[in-house]
Amino acid sequence: MSTGVFAGSVQSFVVTPVDVLKIRLQVQTAVPGQKSYVGAFGMARQIIQRAGVQGLFRGLPVTLLRDTPSHGVYFYVYHHIKDIIESKGHAQCSAVGAPAVGMFLAGGVAGVVSWLSVYPLDVCKSRVQALDRDRSPYKTWVECAAQIYRLEGAAPFWRGLIATLYRAFLVNAAIFTAYESCMSGLNA
Repeated sequence: MSTGVFAGSVQSFVVTPVDVLKIRLQVQTAVPGQKSYVGAFGMARQIIQRAGVQGLFRGLPVTLLRDTPSHGVYFYVYHHIKDIIESKGHAQCSAVGAPAVGMFLAGGVAGVVSWLSVYPLDVCKSRVQALDRDRSPYKTWVECAAQIYRLEGAAPFWRGLIATLYRAFLVNAAIFTAYESCMSGLNA
């Protein structure tokens, strides 16, 4: 679990600028071909011109708060479920067939539990990252959370959760199945 926590904290420094760019590109209303449209490099250039390099790290505190514990939960749940499956089936979760189904389930459940543990933080992170600090109604993620709750109630903190959980199950099931299959092949 501690390795997952460490990995989550380190990767936050890479994920934050990518998320800022992704979210800004998603909320942009111009379409390719329009004069006001900008791609990823143009968006990065705009952010740096307006807010400096630190603009690419907008939302880093909430990204750290989201990713640090969630990665610990993610790896803990995966290995715990994998251990249960292996103890029941007396087989390693690394071969083709029934053990592969176990890896698939363990990975999928790990992804779902990980996202459930931090989803409201992701909502705040995305809203904070959508605009530069000087253009945003939110200066911090805590202010964002308070304002969302005050103006909209608790529902927005869970908006989009079902789609995220479906995606989390499938993506993480595939990731761990591929990882364990590769490791099994390398160790054979």
